[in-house]
Amino acid sequence: MKKLLLAALNEPDPTQALPTAVQALLENGEPLNKVQEVLQEVLEELESLDELSDALDQESSDESGLKDFPVERIKATSAGWRGSVIYNPFGGPTPPTLWYGIGIALKIIDLGDQAPAPELWGTELETELRLGGIVLPFRSWRDLDYEYGPVKDVGESSVYISGVHNPIDIERVRTTHIEGASFRIELDLFFAFEFDGSGFRNTRHSMVVEAEFRGVSFCVPQWSDPEEATKLMPLEWNIPTEFNDHTVRAFLERFVDTSEFQLERDGEFFLFSPRQ
Repeated sequence: MKKLLLAALNEPDPTQALPTAVQALLENGEPLNKVQEVLQEVLEELESLDELSDALDQESSDESGLKDFPVERIKATSAGWRGSVIYNPFGGPTPPTLWYGIGIALKIIDLGDQAPAPELWGTELETELRLGGIVLPFRSWRDLDYEYGPVKDVGESSVYISGVHNPIDIERVRTTHIEGASFRIELDLFFAFEFDGSGFRNTRHSMVVEAEFRGVSFCVPQWSDPEEATKLMPLEWNIPTEFNDHTVRAFLERFVDTSEFQLERDGEFFLFSPRQ
């Protein structure tokens, strides 16, 4: 009986396998109270194994010298966010896409005895959170009230600590329009500190910031091999052959209502700021 129940719990979908196993035992004449008793015993054993596994993982981390990052000391001083239209014919490739990104400046963090290598990096941390790759399905910036997650990892989110850019996974983001161009942004984040050897354990942290929406931007790409880039560019992307105020506005109109923005241009950088 015990082996059958354990096998059911180890199936890919135990929520279906377990009731089937219990029903089979009852049909074979096993008393209901006995089945419940053995099932409870099996569940308690599995819980003990999970606790043991967590303890071993913790012990392994302790032996490796990893520190706990003091997430309670993460405090924002300011925040802003905007969208960027990008495309790239190389690699993936990446078709024309509007990604939103959030920049959060942080108060200096006193790591104290949690600093993993004070002789190299000191005990005070001055850094910022850079979060990107967020896709929001709205043409009007005033409609950007939305909950989204998890955000697909496109290598756009990180925090610079211990001389390396540590990846951040955005598990949930919630944007709420307050007034003007100000938004309340709620974030559930996973910090992959162990990815590149920062000296800290991986950890999660939730935070809320108030951020000013700064519009949508486009920067004319500079390719190392322009001819190859043109050759690889799919025709259906319909990329302008020339970038000026008119063509860039028409390009961004695919993603947003450009009448709600005013254009500011600096060379090949186009910023569409929100009209209020």
